[in-house]
Amino acid sequence: MIRAENISKRYSEKGRQVLSGVNLVFESGEFCAVMGESGSGKSTLLAIIAGILKPDSGRILVSKEAYNRIRSNAGGIGSEEADNNVVNLTESVKSDENQNHKRDEIDIYSLSDEELSEFHREKLGYVPQGNVFLKNYTVLENLVTPFLTKDNLGTLNDRAYALLESLGVKEPADRHTFELSGGEQKRVALARAFMTDPEIVIADEPTTGLDASTGDIILGFLKSKAEEGKTVIVATHDEHVKAYATRTITTAYH
Repeated sequence: MIRAENISKRYSEKGRQVLSGVNLVFESGEFCAVMGESGSGKSTLLAIIAGILKPDSGRILVSKEAYNRIRSNAGGIGSEEADNNVVNLTESVKSDENQNHKRDEIDIYSLSDEELSEFHREKLGYVPQGNVFLKNYTVLENLVTPFLTKDNLGTLNDRAYALLESLGVKEPADRHTFELSGGEQKRVALARAFMTDPEIVIADEPTTGLDASTGDIILGFLKSKAEEGKTVIVATHDEHVKAYATRTITTAYH
């Protein structure tokens, strides 16, 4: 579970208020699609939840129990129609759910840089809109290198191959990422996000610009991870995502 509490964000002193007093709860086992027109705050919200973009005010909370579990493990390694909730991200969002989550929690923005890096490494997988890879590295090296320690290469290789196979991109594992198609690159980026088996995965526009078949592979994979108990949050313009999501939040531009 991860919780956004009273999140507000403005990009400049006189700029438009993108987020204001946002309260949302994302539970384990949930596949939540955040939808809305461009500029309505989808990517901003996801970046803040991911601990990448600090909000002007508010907190992103995870349970201390889950965070302590991360620290102790550090270094290791059929669709129903979705509900549709309309959320105006420029107004305060009241949620009765928040009253049920008065538990022992920690604000990820209160962590030190080292602790936040550990959080990103062990608990949260993030897939940005653009495909960012290590230049001149192979697909396999891009998955393994960020998590490599003295004695875990064999384990990482096994996990990388398994993830690539589940996403249909095991064959190009020894090719450089710049040799891949856009759809292949997106699936490789998604596989990398799951290398440490994180509890939370956030993907920004994971199916944009892809053919329907590739999109179904990606969405089916994300749905299967939610069914395993992961928290999956996706920002998207793709209406097809609704067929896979367990909840849809529609953002409004003002």
